[in-house]
Amino acid sequence: MKHPLRPSTTPSPARKSAATSRQVTVTDDCVSAERLLGADGRLFIVLDGRHYQLTRTRNNKLILTL
Repeated sequence: MKHPLRPSTTPSPARKSAATSRQVTVTDDCVSAERLLGADGRLFIVLDGRHYQLTRTRNNKLILTL
């Protein structure tokens, strides 16, 4: 079953038009969470076909969920 928050591996035309592009600078293997997560505080990551969501909580913690 497909998770409603996970993007499909082949984005629909609507998702393509809503896609956000951002550049993130990596310095000494360190990345700013604010730049990585963007204004909405979340980022989708695909690894070996599995979709993960990295989210910043209200308590300013990071949670990675499958």
